[in-house]
Amino acid sequence: MENEKKFISSLSDYGFKVAFADESNSLFLRKALQALIQGKRRIKNVQILRNEFTGITKDSRGGVFDLLCIDEKNRTLYC
Repeated sequence: MENEKKFISSLSDYGFKVAFADESNSLFLRKALQALIQGKRRIKNVQILRNEFTGITKDSRGGVFDLLCIDEKNRTLYC
């Protein structure tokens, strides 16, 4: 039972952070954002802004996770 694998949805706040919020290596996040926006502007850097709201009660949800993206021409994109 200890080795039982658990599935965590990347659609949940926790799952998204586990999958995408590694500030030491943003390659996966940059590639995913690039695929989503399907634009010609290439994202070269992503900064994770800590705008987070924790739920007030045990059962309530919370969380806002903003991203600041910089393209190859040093233009700012809010994602």
